[in-house]
Amino acid sequence: VTLCDARAEADFARDGCAVVGLLSPAELDRLQAAFAPHAVLHEGPFAASLLIPDAAARGAVHHAVQAVLAPALARVLAGYRSVFCGFAVKAPCTDGGEMPLHQDISFSRPEGRPAVSVWAPLVDVSGLNGCLVLVPGSHRVNIGARAPGSTPAADSLQAYAQAGLLRELPMRRGEAVVMDQRLLHASPGNRSQAVRAVATAVAVPAEEGLRYYHRSVVDGVALLEGFAVADDFHLGHPLGSRPARGTHLGVAPERVDFIHPRTLAPRPGSACAVP
Repeated sequence: VTLCDARAEADFARDGCAVVGLLSPAELDRLQAAFAPHAVLHEGPFAASLLIPDAAARGAVHHAVQAVLAPALARVLAGYRSVFCGFAVKAPCTDGGEMPLHQDISFSRPEGRPAVSVWAPLVDVSGLNGCLVLVPGSHRVNIGARAPGSTPAADSLQAYAQAGLLRELPMRRGEAVVMDQRLLHASPGNRSQAVRAVATAVAVPAEEGLRYYHRSVVDGVALLEGFAVADDFHLGHPLGSRPARGTHLGVAPERVDFIHPRTLAPRPGSACAVP
């Protein structure tokens, strides 16, 4: 079980995602206030807190967002803890800012309950300003470990659109989508006149330790090294580099199970599609 609400849990199990009411007006105001002093760190067509080079600044953003999101997530998630919080921001632009179809990197071992990504917009979002676009059900295919730089398991966005598999996800501020980290998702650029800021969190099951996977290529073979790391790991680690701390768990060839559009049945009326 991932979500406390039975209906949301059924949506999550079927589609790999569920939309929940998460934030009160007061909590949204607190997140907006938390974003204001860090807005300069999130400039450009797309920016994410996890990519901030300065570790101290990244940690400051995490703690400010976690102070609001952690108690809110405790109301909707069944025994999870947040290990990294921040913002995903898209500035208005006439070109660029698209996030291609992808799966998130792994934050926990592939077995057991899944790690989740939480996406809570601070403004209403639509296709105009960069809402999420999802492939419901895709979380069941490429379920192995994923590292920064892992071989993508997705075809082009157009291929899934032609197969009738994409779901655009307009949302109102205060709502959030909880996604299995294996779910394919993307987002268009922000073509509105205002900044699109989203509060984000990665949460792992309470019974699981945090994992990090490092990808390297040796003699033409892609390898993944697994590490058990502390919960504060992503506050200071440069994404994509080999960890200098943590418990080494071994090395294995990278395995990628390509998510062919033809293998996913269309899901009209998916619960991920908010009316």
